[in-house]
Amino acid sequence: VFGTSKIPLKDLPTLEVRLVDAVPEAFQLVLSYIYTDRIDPLKKIKEPSNNNVVLLMMDVYRLAVQFHMRRLEHLCVHYLESTISIDNVLLALRNASQLRLYFIKEFCMRFTVKESNYNTIVMSQEFETLDQPLMVEIIRRRQMPQLRSADSSQLDTTGTSLEQDMEVFLRTVGKEFCDVTLVLDGTRFPAHKAILTARCSYFEGMFRSFMPENNVVTITIGEMIPSRQSFESLLHYIYNGDVKMPPEDSLYLFSAPYFFGFTNNRLQAFCKQNLEMNVTSDNVIQILEAADRIQALDMKKYSLNLIVHNFPKRSAFVATQALQKETSLEWKNAKSFEEIPGNPAYPLIGSSYEIFTKEFDVGRMHWTQKKYAEKFGPICRFVIPGLPTMVQVSDPTEIEKIYRADGKFPERPIIETLKKYREDKMDGVENFGLLLTSGNEWWTMRAKVQQPMMKSQNMLKYIPTMETVSVEMVERIRAIRDQNNEMPDTFLNEMFKWALESVALVALDVKLGCLRGHLPADSDPQKMIDATVSTFALMQELEFNGPHFWKIFPSKKLKQLFEVQDSFVE
Repeated sequence: VFGTSKIPLKDLPTLEVRLVDAVPEAFQLVLSYIYTDRIDPLKKIKEPSNNNVVLLMMDVYRLAVQFHMRRLEHLCVHYLESTISIDNVLLALRNASQLRLYFIKEFCMRFTVKESNYNTIVMSQEFETLDQPLMVEIIRRRQMPQLRSADSSQLDTTGTSLEQDMEVFLRTVGKEFCDVTLVLDGTRFPAHKAILTARCSYFEGMFRSFMPENNVVTITIGEMIPSRQSFESLLHYIYNGDVKMPPEDSLYLFSAPYFFGFTNNRLQAFCKQNLEMNVTSDNVIQILEAADRIQALDMKKYSLNLIVHNFPKRSAFVATQALQKETSLEWKNAKSFEEIPGNPAYPLIGSSYEIFTKEFDVGRMHWTQKKYAEKFGPICRFVIPGLPTMVQVSDPTEIEKIYRADGKFPERPIIETLKKYREDKMDGVENFGLLLTSGNEWWTMRAKVQQPMMKSQNMLKYIPTMETVSVEMVERIRAIRDQNNEMPDTFLNEMFKWALESVALVALDVKLGCLRGHLPADSDPQKMIDATVSTFALMQELEFNGPHFWKIFPSKKLKQLFEVQDSFVE
């Protein structure tokens, strides 16, 4: 149809395969087996009686034969052999005969003519309704000498597991079905979006929102470019769960689970075990340096302990010197903290004396930060009395480096005003939330929600209900705009109403009705909006507008903030 033209994959028509005489429930089980390497027929039957299960598994067996899935054939036969009984053998025999499933039919025949089963089956009402050819065949089989015939042990049980199939798919078969190219330091690796998306939330987010038009993705792990061998090991883990790799690959991939967003820490646990089992006196220094460079804190701690406990003091000193050695030109050229540009600092007011000028607006801090960047460059510092000296970074590349260097337990400046309120007013509360914690305490809370947050299927559940809020917001905009299609001066409050409605729906599963017409000033939603706006304004003034005298004695602004926060608690 398209000739020799190269058509983007997304523009190609969806391939449709018609399965003649396939039972939908049976095909769903086959599809589930293809994806998971497991099969459970009871999940697909609303009323799981013994007879229904037998008939369903016979349909699955027929599809397995049709699709040349030998391992699934064996599983179906094994399941049927353990399920077929005196009560359902004739039903299975009739169905196997109609579907031409000769192996199953032969098993049912042998089961029927057994000495212990024959009389009971022949005297049953089901036997009376059996098709005449099958009756005759059973009676003749009973009269014949019982010779040893093919049994289930002679069934060809060869076949491959899901892991084996995926390994072959990655190496050979799957190359003609690739739809994305991963580039590592100039080397191209063909891959498959569906598999990468299923295994890594990093690729899922990229392919949903930031997919390059040429379907080429450059691979790094943070700032680190892994070796080709280690990346091949990573692909083997993604495709077929293989964790066999040399120790040097484990060091490269130690931080990969965090960066790519795997659903569990199996790869990291293996990498740690692999490294610990293979750290020797010959490579411990190199592993320590590499662990420090990629912020593999657990491995760094293990290497340091190994040096301290197993090497003489001189060796430990040499190791420390090696770790502190300037290994890159970037580090050699780094300036001292005192050389970071910024305004001169003075007693009491520090270097932030712009806050006392008319041009300063605490509600537009980004403009102040922009002016600093234009005046002093992408990295500058300023001093606010009562706070640690702050460094402002406006270069995205440098910002990424800072976040990558945080490690597992980042240290974040907390919101002092909110912490003071909760310490003074909320007795008995041990945990103040993510905004007011850092380090190990922060990670303990974060780890509990990280995996659910990284799964897009959890977010997709909210799309239908969130869409109703979006539709209400659009209708609200249409209702309040003037004849020139411009919004009123109170439009910011409408945005707050939309935000509150969305947050309540996700966090509390409740619709507050913020967007339905005019919201009275004394209504609870509007009071919450007013309190939130006041909270942010007061926090900005207290945190950034001059010395923190409120830490010594309660200021007027601090009392106002406490009153606003009290309204939330009440």
